[in-house]
Amino acid sequence: GPVLLVLPEDGQAVARMMFDAIIEGECLSPNDRAMLAEGIVMITDESAVNITRDTRRLQRTALDHEAVMMIGDPLRNLLGGADENDNGVAGLACDTIRRDLCRGADLTVFLSHHNRKPGKEAPADASATVHDLRGGGGWANGSRLVLGVSKKHNRITVAGLKANRIRADLHHELDLAIEADPTNPARWLSCRVTDANAGANSESLTAGIGRSLNANEVTVLS
Repeated sequence: GPVLLVLPEDGQAVARMMFDAIIEGECLSPNDRAMLAEGIVMITDESAVNITRDTRRLQRTALDHEAVMMIGDPLRNLLGGADENDNGVAGLACDTIRRDLCRGADLTVFLSHHNRKPGKEAPADASATVHDLRGGGGWANGSRLVLGVSKKHNRITVAGLKANRIRADLHHELDLAIEADPTNPARWLSCRVTDANAGANSESLTAGIGRSLNANEVTVLS
């Protein structure tokens, strides 16, 4: 189903550039391109979204478009200036999201968040935990699933940090291939994401044996 995108940091122009690159990299058919165009609903850059107070407005938008998921990136830009370290803010936001969006609109809500900077004594190869997330602990406590996403060279690793109703030991790897404009490395010309663990037993995250991720799956895991 359709996916709502709320991207106050990068904005619509960057998101569309990335989608165009994915479409090119995945060699999508005209029908698939049309489905993707219909399935992505971007909240405009002019529409400031505050998840501590705007969940009813987002609920109406989700219901109007029959959306199944909302992706917000990043969390700190969706708080209307509120302090991400305040567990009262985290608790209020998680409660209203569950009430108005998850239950009120049957919507899966996926919010991206950054890790805090590691301490000087932290090992360079240390794996992230929920305690490494920026802000108050209420964000992870109020979430049903927390995934840690890291990138080294062209390999993206997705690992489960917390899970309520599925296995907590999720671990999956994706290979990223980006062709950029030689005169502007920030402008992607094509992007292809492939399953680095094809054939592995990872029911929740594996796309399938030998199959590239489709555009919607790429969106969810990006």
